[in-house]
Amino acid sequence: MEEDDPHLNWGYYLNFLCMNPGVVFRPIADVVRSIVLTSGTLAPLVTFNSELGTNFINEMQALHIIDENQVCHHLYCYTETCEV
Repeated sequence: MEEDDPHLNWGYYLNFLCMNPGVVFRPIADVVRSIVLTSGTLAPLVTFNSELGTNFINEMQALHIIDENQVCHHLYCYTETCEV
């Protein structure tokens, strides 16, 4: 049963990872009329534009979506000192 031996089926592999999103985004941006990107974490837009390898003609960036009084936060401590 030599065919079932995993040590006989080894080989070398070479993998490439593309860490530049502009490689994929730029060809898409060149052929479409509109792109709408929405997220809460795209700021700063200048950095985001350079990562995608394109310039957006129209951009909108809100400073805050909600008022501070609309945010509710709590800290629950499970230790005696409540250190975070």
